[in-house]
Amino acid sequence: MFDKIEKNIILISSLMMALITIIVFGEVVMRYLFGRPIPWSAAMSMLLFPWLTFLSAIIVTKNDDNLGVQYFRGLLPETFQFILKTIQEIVCLIFFLIMAWSSYIYVESSRRALSPMLGISRSWFYLSMLIMFAVMIPYQIRLIIANFIKGLKKLKAKTLSNN
Repeated sequence: MFDKIEKNIILISSLMMALITIIVFGEVVMRYLFGRPIPWSAAMSMLLFPWLTFLSAIIVTKNDDNLGVQYFRGLLPETFQFILKTIQEIVCLIFFLIMAWSSYIYVESSRRALSPMLGISRSWFYLSMLIMFAVMIPYQIRLIIANFIKGLKKLKAKTLSNN
């Protein structure tokens, strides 16, 4: 299931990147060659860019590529590395839960406001945050479980090799 979600996210992100590129290029051509800017191009770019960014963040989380203090953690003994990594992942999960709830409140509060150029609800601009955090939560839970099991196996193997 996670692989299918990831493939769809990559496809949607790629399409959004292409669309942003076409819109911005089209805006430049229309403005500077023809003197007729596209009125909705900036608003559409402002809508698509956060979606692209937040969807890409899901893949980063899924692949456990989030920024971490890996250098300093690597200086610690393996047991402490495992403990620190687990704490870091749990803190991320708590952050994702808080941000998903906050994003939901933000989306709901902006539901009735309209974007003047696009004529759509302003909540579409903020919905990307809610979706990102909501999708990152199960990925983070899966990551916590996988890394916890991996860490326990490493510690067990190390304990057995020392005996």
